[in-house]
Amino acid sequence: VKLREWFRPLAPSMLEENGREVFGVEHHDPFMITVIEVAEEWKEKIPAVVHVDGTARPQMVSRDVNPRYWNLINEFKKLTGIPMLLNT
Repeated sequence: VKLREWFRPLAPSMLEENGREVFGVEHHDPFMITVIEVAEEWKEKIPAVVHVDGTARPQMVSRDVNPRYWNLINEFKKLTGIPMLLNT
């Protein structure tokens, strides 16, 4: 996996419709160029993608725009309850 600084973890690719649940607000960024605060109850569930300041840099995956990737993430969510995958 990429060698990243300890304070900059990898980013999640996640189902766009779960943004409010994970971040507490709507967030629509398909390119991982913005950071957003992770809801407190999610920080322990997804520590690999949470920055030291409690934020993440998610790629929001839309079912309409990228149905194959959305389906992959959704299958993982069915198995784990986590609506995201680690994006290297």
